[in-house]
Amino acid sequence: MISLVKGRICPNDIWKKKSYRTKFLLRSLLVSRQTLPLLQSLVKYPNLSAILAVQPSLPCKLHRPYLAANLSKKQARKALESHYQSVFSHFPAQLREGMLSKKRYRLADIKGKDDTPLSVSIMSDDRCNREGEITLFVQDHQDITLAKITFTIVRLDGKICLFIGGCQGANQNIDHTIIQQATKVSHGLFPKRMALEGLRSLGRHLHFDHIVAVGDNTHIYHNWRYRIKRKEMHASYDEFWRSQEGEKDLNGYFHLPLSANHKAIEDIASKKRAEYRRRYALLEQLDQEIGKHFTTNNLNNQTDATVQAAVSKSQPEPQN
Repeated sequence: MISLVKGRICPNDIWKKKSYRTKFLLRSLLVSRQTLPLLQSLVKYPNLSAILAVQPSLPCKLHRPYLAANLSKKQARKALESHYQSVFSHFPAQLREGMLSKKRYRLADIKGKDDTPLSVSIMSDDRCNREGEITLFVQDHQDITLAKITFTIVRLDGKICLFIGGCQGANQNIDHTIIQQATKVSHGLFPKRMALEGLRSLGRHLHFDHIVAVGDNTHIYHNWRYRIKRKEMHASYDEFWRSQEGEKDLNGYFHLPLSANHKAIEDIASKKRAEYRRRYALLEQLDQEIGKHFTTNNLNNQTDATVQAAVSKSQPEPQN
């Protein structure tokens, strides 16, 4: 923390301002019981400079609401600790390095109807820093973002899960015909559904347990601090998660399986069976493409000796 306060470490230009560093110090002292342990856990990573380059606000994340509207400071700190421990212990090196770059790292290139290309990418995007540490994007053949999901890797009840803090469709300035065309190309799969299936595939290949997601009333914008931003939520989280087999718990979070239950072909109307077969084939293609990042060669290089020595084997768990 001293290096940040004195300006010896400047994750981005705003950290060069003495007033910003002073504010950071004062706020850190107010929540020192959580901020100091978080910073102590982060300095273990030799890649800390790369982490701060893509998440320059990371040292300040406990100074404001994070991930879910009802998450305590202690839970938020444990979630962040769990996330980076999991990234360095579970992700193949190439995927981890790609995710920590300032460009989107391509997870999958797939072909939809008429061989029209679609892609799924991932990066640690500071623009979504309130909602999580990693953002997964679905893009069309023009690299227009059609949907994105932001998440953090946390431990809940002893199990590792992907905790979704944000799920958005395309920006409002994107013509609706582009979304319609992308859905048609995906054999009826909406872009947000494609993003969720990409995340499910990633979770399966990482051998995580399940997905947890914020609902309408637990999204970060329902914290009083962000009440003005609530108008930016145009779609119901609750409705979407329920449509994807999500079950709501007492905390207002939805629990989703890592594998969706597909309808049996014989249970589908005959005139729609061909479309469903193509849809399932597209999802299989997506899963296979993501699986290529977890080949034997990639897994053999998952973590180098330096990282293994730096990363603790266990971290405290966030409590429900």
